[in-house]
Amino acid sequence: PSVNLNSDWSSHSFSIDANGEVGQFLSSEDDDYEKYGFKANTRIDATKALTLNGSAGYKKGSEERGGDDVGTDAAAPVDNSNTTFNASMQYKPNRIGVKITGDYDKTDVDDNNTIAGATTNNDDRDRTDVKGEVRLGYDIKDEYEAFVKASYKNIDYNDPLDDAGANRDSTGYNIQGGLSINLSGLVTAELGAGWLNQEFDDATLTDVSGYATNANIKWEMTKITTLKLNADRAVSETTSGGISSTLDTTFKAVLDHAFLRNVKARLEATYKTSDYEGDPLGREDEKYTYAAGVRWKVNPYLWVNAKWTYDERDSNINTNDYDKHIGLAYLRIQY
Repeated sequence: PSVNLNSDWSSHSFSIDANGEVGQFLSSEDDDYEKYGFKANTRIDATKALTLNGSAGYKKGSEERGGDDVGTDAAAPVDNSNTTFNASMQYKPNRIGVKITGDYDKTDVDDNNTIAGATTNNDDRDRTDVKGEVRLGYDIKDEYEAFVKASYKNIDYNDPLDDAGANRDSTGYNIQGGLSINLSGLVTAELGAGWLNQEFDDATLTDVSGYATNANIKWEMTKITTLKLNADRAVSETTSGGISSTLDTTFKAVLDHAFLRNVKARLEATYKTSDYEGDPLGREDEKYTYAAGVRWKVNPYLWVNAKWTYDERDSNINTNDYDKHIGLAYLRIQY
């Protein structure tokens, strides 16, 4: 279920969102989960050229068994929570615009039981991420904007050392330049490329640097069909022993089609590569994800959804290979 409250003011805005999700498996009850979250958003239209935004949220979620930081011996999905704050300022008096954004994200991961009845400590995964970004843009013409953006991120783990004795605190930056496109709403895109770097406080952990990309394309093929394409290359956190992080490159395609005004279908395909930085075995993974789903809006308050997902991970270390099929059928209630 979800609840959304939105202001209807002529200027400024305020909204509160709350949602929950319960998943129960017919053939694998150990993988049942519960998720919920709350978020408040506000926008202040200070002037025609100046806009201020802010948000605060809390999310309770879970991680599936078999992930990089969740062992296959986990008795159930591992619960976690995120507390987030975001603030931004956008100023665009003419063709030149600037946007300054700040993000705070506190992650807390619960300990979990193993199939054998032992307890896995996850306190060394608790951390706080603080990120700042500045984006400068220039309208070449109405449909095209050139931009450059730079971000700096500080990651501070609660425990001074993880269970393997490493200090996982780090800092990093990401600098990109590119082009934003809006062709009468039919095609919108933001294409960026640049350089990323992440340095760890512990000398035993491998620093990461390399090219960075972030590309998002949305094509309104027809009034009832939309294609979305995404490409991204970024550093992801992990607490796997001896590994500083993963450098992930992801490509994703999503096709939405409305058969009727209240019946929509979606096809998804994702390809992801992960390089495990500092792994003495040189681990590299490829992951393929395919999904198909349909949503029926029965009335303004009730949705009926069905989705099938296939995941396959192919690693150069065979013990990390797996594939799985997940079929979901669920109701969504919204007020």
